[in-house]
Amino acid sequence: MHDVVEDTPVSFDELAKQGIPLQVLDILRLLTHNSAEGYMDYIHRIAGSANQTAIEIKLADLRHNSDISRLDEADGKAYERIEKYKKAIEVLGSAPSKNQALKPRSLAEERLL
Repeated sequence: MHDVVEDTPVSFDELAKQGIPLQVLDILRLLTHNSAEGYMDYIHRIAGSANQTAIEIKLADLRHNSDISRLDEADGKAYERIEKYKKAIEVLGSAPSKNQALKPRSLAEERLL
């Protein structure tokens, strides 16, 4: 669900109308990469938020995207992306955290993970 606003025409307003909780929408806003924002600026924004839930989701996403075995063909661009993801993982892995643990999750929140 974390890529839905980035990759589809669905808006945050539409998600809110569907009953997605505000806390989840805040996390989705953090995880949505604005095309006008540099990639590492985006990563630093997530890290700087100290929102542990958003950081953990992005780390899981980066680890998944870094798995070379999921690609049909591993060319030079794929390896460049993986290097970029490694840098992002370093930044997020050293991010300060504050207790952002979610209370018991609703079904909609579980879909994020």
